[in-house]
Amino acid sequence: MPISPKGELYKLLKEKTIRRAREDSFVFTDYIFNYKSVDVHNSWHRFIDSNQSGLILACRDFGKTQHMVGRMLWELGKNPNLRNKIVTETEDLAGKILGLMANTVVKNERLKEVFPNLVPSGQSTK
Repeated sequence: MPISPKGELYKLLKEKTIRRAREDSFVFTDYIFNYKSVDVHNSWHRFIDSNQSGLILACRDFGKTQHMVGRMLWELGKNPNLRNKIVTETEDLAGKILGLMANTVVKNERLKEVFPNLVPSGQSTK
C-alpha cells in the first residue's frame, strides 16, 4: 500500500528525513535533489568528513559536481559565514556551478525545509 502524501506516516517520515538531512550531507544531497545515490557517493561525503583536504576522482557524469554542490550547500546551511572556492578547469564551468548553487538556494523548496535561514548574500529571512 503506497504512503499517502497527506497521511500522518508520510509527515512523520518527512520530518525524520529533514532532521537527518540537517546532520548528514549525504542525506541532505539526496533529499534536496531527490536523488537515489549509491555507496560510492556516501563514501565521498565520509571522506570529506574525515579529511581537511583531498581529491575526489571519478568518471565523467558520475555525480561529482552534484554531490559537491550539495555538500557546499549543506556546509553553508550549517554555517552561512563560510566561504568556498570553486576550482574547475575553466572559469566558465566554475560560474555554472556557482549559478546552480544560487538557483538551488533561491528555488529549491526542499532546501528551504532543511535550512530555512539559508538565503542568498544580502537577503534576509525576515
